[in-house]
Amino acid sequence: MTADGERPAAPSSGPPDPREAPIQRACEAGELHQAATLAIQGYGPELMGFLVVVLRDPGDAGEVFSDLCVRMWKSLASFRWESSLRTWVYVLARRACHAHRRERASHRDHHVPLSQVPEIDALIVRMRTTSLAQLEKKGTTRADRIRAKLTPDEQMLLTLRLDRELDWRAIARVLSDAEALADVDVTREAAGLRKRFERIKEKLRKLAALEP
Repeated sequence: MTADGERPAAPSSGPPDPREAPIQRACEAGELHQAATLAIQGYGPELMGFLVVVLRDPGDAGEVFSDLCVRMWKSLASFRWESSLRTWVYVLARRACHAHRRERASHRDHHVPLSQVPEIDALIVRMRTTSLAQLEKKGTTRADRIRAKLTPDEQMLLTLRLDRELDWRAIARVLSDAEALADVDVTREAAGLRKRFERIKEKLRKLAALEP
């Protein structure tokens, strides 16, 4: 479908996300500012943590978070609710990370767009600042130092599975470059990701043995 609006996933198994229903009701009522506010408040902290892990730089993560929130705000109207909202926001997060890397590789300056809604802009800044402060307060553990030695793509997979506890089909859709995947493709991609995840865990065990 559209690049940001649809269709990253089919409904995932598991209990419904309680954050999703009020956002969907706001969208169906045409209250997109309210829907964006609820989405940023509900998913912002975990998305900020994901970006810090994957991008390995709080400043870069803050930039991409602002961009991601604006993308989310602009795309909610075209989201078709054929997937879980949480899967969809991680699709947007992955794309935002890749766009940031491309811009860095081409030495282009990244300018965070404005939502043109002062209330949304203020919320984005507040969520970014609060989330970064909480992450800084948490500090860095031995496990964090070991995981930091993984590649960004390995970090992404590990974070989605271990920290965010997404199911394998959802992860397959988040990490896919395709706009949409047929069920058979999702099943095949999920199986491949499970095997890759086991290899990453083995790599972590070897890195842990070398870590003082």
